[in-house]
Amino acid sequence: MVIRPMTLADASAVAVLSGDLGYPTMTDAVYRRIHHLQERADNGLFIAEAHAMVGWVHVYGVRLLETEGYAEIGGIVVAPSSRQQGIGTQLIRACEQWAAHHGYHEVRLRSGIQRTWAHAFYLRLGYAQSRASYCFRRSVAPMLGHDVPGPTMD
Repeated sequence: MVIRPMTLADASAVAVLSGDLGYPTMTDAVYRRIHHLQERADNGLFIAEAHAMVGWVHVYGVRLLETEGYAEIGGIVVAPSSRQQGIGTQLIRACEQWAAHHGYHEVRLRSGIQRTWAHAFYLRLGYAQSRASYCFRRSVAPMLGHDVPGPTMD
């Protein structure tokens, strides 16, 4: 088993595994996302590979005004046929090493309430449930390539 950085050539396999995570997507969309994330220094993208890709993880830094910030695991998936073999543990440990290397003192992750098997896995690795909260969202139209005015101060 090898844990290595994700490359653009991994887009197709990442797309397949994303479907296992519950986020079906197309290879070209994953390719664009990998490219976009690789351009930003505060993202770690890793692949678990045996004879083929069997898992991936995305960790990123969260810098906040009100706290020192933290690293957050945005997504992790191991192919169903490769689970219970320590692959998820290795991917999580890669995130922890990435976080320490980038100066973060904490790693966080979010997990849907229905994924009770995943919760047990995280608890076994020493993670603790910190709180329950609601997630609110609203769509906005991207304004890429345009000057976006900042707030006005009256």
